[in-house]
Amino acid sequence: MLHGNSTTAAWVTVSVSAATLRAGENDGTALVAAGDFPLYQARRIGRNQVVADQPR
Repeated sequence: MLHGNSTTAAWVTVSVSAATLRAGENDGTALVAAGDFPLYQARRIGRNQVVADQPR
């Protein structure tokens, strides 16, 4: 998205991650970890990346 009036950068970028719990699971910490790992892995690789975590 163009962000022309910014003194930091001309473009705004977004990083998105999604995670799910299986039926009966309720561990919020594990849910966040499952979403964070592929997100930060993709960010380390560079822009325009898709990274999927392996099923548990």
